[in-house]
Amino acid sequence: MLCKSNTCHLEYPTKLPGYRSLPVDILEGRCYTNNMKKLDINETIQWLGTAFILAMYVISNFFPGWDNLRNSVALVGALCFFAWSYRVANKQQMIINGVAIVLCLVGLFKALA
Repeated sequence: MLCKSNTCHLEYPTKLPGYRSLPVDILEGRCYTNNMKKLDINETIQWLGTAFILAMYVISNFFPGWDNLRNSVALVGALCFFAWSYRVANKQQMIINGVAIVLCLVGLFKALA
């Protein structure tokens, strides 16, 4: 989403020092206003992932026959944590959540096939 606010906190990518003359919206496609900072977005993504992973554990323990729902909820949780780990460049978490996403997708396709 391109920024339309006059009070944006523009962020330049640290890995592209030669491209600082380009508008930030073109480079990153986003900006953060005073109300929603980058850390707030990251924390929101983490809490959503936590809620979905906890819901997955509840489904696993109390509703053992609901495998498709469990895999779906786990997939959404893993996607949230993958998005967060990508945003903060945490490669270990990206690998773990990438594998979790693949396993959830395999389980869903196997159950639906």
